[in-house]
Amino acid sequence: MPIPCHESVLYRRAVALDDSRISIVEEENEMNPLVEKALEIARTRLGVREIGNSNTGVEVNGYLARVGDAPGNPWCAAFAYTNIDDAAHALGVRNPYLRSGYCPDIGHWARSRNILFSNPAPGDSFLQIHGDDFHHTGHVEDVNGDQFDTIEGNTNSNGSREGFEVEAKTRTVSAAFAYVRWALLCDPAPGAAQTRALLLSGKKVCDMPVLSNVSLCPVRRWCAWMGESLVWDNSEEPPVVINGVRLAAEISLINGAAYAPLRALAETIKKPDGSPGLVLSFDALGNTVFVTRA
Repeated sequence: MPIPCHESVLYRRAVALDDSRISIVEEENEMNPLVEKALEIARTRLGVREIGNSNTGVEVNGYLARVGDAPGNPWCAAFAYTNIDDAAHALGVRNPYLRSGYCPDIGHWARSRNILFSNPAPGDSFLQIHGDDFHHTGHVEDVNGDQFDTIEGNTNSNGSREGFEVEAKTRTVSAAFAYVRWALLCDPAPGAAQTRALLLSGKKVCDMPVLSNVSLCPVRRWCAWMGESLVWDNSEEPPVVINGVRLAAEISLINGAAYAPLRALAETIKKPDGSPGLVLSFDALGNTVFVTRA
């Protein structure tokens, strides 16, 4: 059975209120500094070897310990995690990657977060597929047509998953691989714009500022777009009353305009039976929030 993955590296999608689907302009993203640093660290470890063919050794034991595994276990995933973790410590940023030395766990984790793809991009982690599951991993350093360059541990010149060292290899894109685009989980680089596109009725209506991973939407414009009544009542906090109900969310003032969490605004729209009237979804690849009628 094929492993479910996203099929395109650059395709972005959004679903409008009428459930139509649209394509967004394709664009390449610069590599996140954490991803770049992880590759830099991985390169310094090329040639690291285990003792004999025992899955042990000073460096190898250290990789395994980082994910909580004992010496003697397969260490390809532990190697990749250690590089990412060392990069996060070096940059003083959060490590978003799953702490695990078990490839199936990494694959299922990535799939549950919609960051598992069938085409590689530089900085991804590749996962080799065996049957219905995953059994080897490493870093994707570069992509050239239908081939991708890797840095991977616990391998050898034949590309085995039970090798003995860290090697740089070139592999061919095929259904035998999936790719974890963990850069989508990284915090934005300092100074980078932190926004998400909001699409309604098939059109982009604004770029929403993002604070602490919460999408903020302009209150007046939201009410105008959705046909909701808006009253400002400063007798209590918060002062926003929508459709006769006081909005239970903190209001942020940005350039003189009031913003509220998008999810809180969406919750003001109800069906006649009182159930939610809208469903919000987030497309991590496109960094876009879209809405469907419940």
